[in-house]
Amino acid sequence: MRKNITLNEARDRAFLAKQSFESFANGDKVTNPATNSSFEVIDQIESANGFSATVVRNIPKGAGG
Repeated sequence: MRKNITLNEARDRAFLAKQSFESFANGDKVTNPATNSSFEVIDQIESANGFSATVVRNIPKGAGG
């Protein structure tokens, strides 16, 4: 079943896709200025064969993010 997403969810997804090409340390926080949404980097993997993955956690508004 298809789930409709909000415009801000789409903006956050596009922001995170772009940010995934940057290098982060675990625990770094990034904030999307377009939506004021904050995310914490949980892990980032970059392998020698070109595979890359970034795992983030949404920081709820008002939770000190």
